[in-house]
Amino acid sequence: MFYDEQGKHTRTKKEILDENGLYLATKKIGKNNSKAEKIKTDNEYRMRWNREVDRAIVSGVAETEIRQIKKEYISDRIRESVDVFGNQPERLGTILMSAVAVLAMLISKVLQKTRELSAKLFDTRQIQSETPKQKPDPKPAEKEIPSKPKIPPKPVMSAEAAAYPKLFKIYKELKRQNGIRDMLGIIKCRIRKVCMRD
Repeated sequence: MFYDEQGKHTRTKKEILDENGLYLATKKIGKNNSKAEKIKTDNEYRMRWNREVDRAIVSGVAETEIRQIKKEYISDRIRESVDVFGNQPERLGTILMSAVAVLAMLISKVLQKTRELSAKLFDTRQIQSETPKQKPDPKPAEKEIPSKPKIPPKPVMSAEAAAYPKLFKIYKELKRQNGIRDMLGIIKCRIRKVCMRD
């Protein structure tokens, strides 16, 4: 039981966080608790689940679906884990993260469907507003054979682009010759220095 500031009974623990609800309760860490680090890690996983539940609710996922995921991927898997492996609390993290992943996939599916529906709705409204009402064609509709998409014509090379290979070849040759000239200049300077010393 919880008491308010005046000491009156306000609510029970079950009213605050229902075990059949969507959220997972976090544990309080006491002073000098030897398991404080493990509890802190577990609480981080539980808070991750709770944040994903908040995101799911905001995204429009039904609470029954969230409750179903919690039952199948958390409650039932914890029971199976205890039956198979015994009491191993370190397995809680992997169980919760798999449940978070399933819930995240459900959220993305719901958001994708919402986008598709809004796109359809927007497209139909836009088409109706843009096109005037057409009179029905008295001729029976013939089956139209879809034509192959037209391939655009091959791009024509500009004069500059066509001249580029020739100009590049000339540029390389000039650069090579200038390099030779520079090398000759360096060699001449060294020869003069050597000659002047003598």
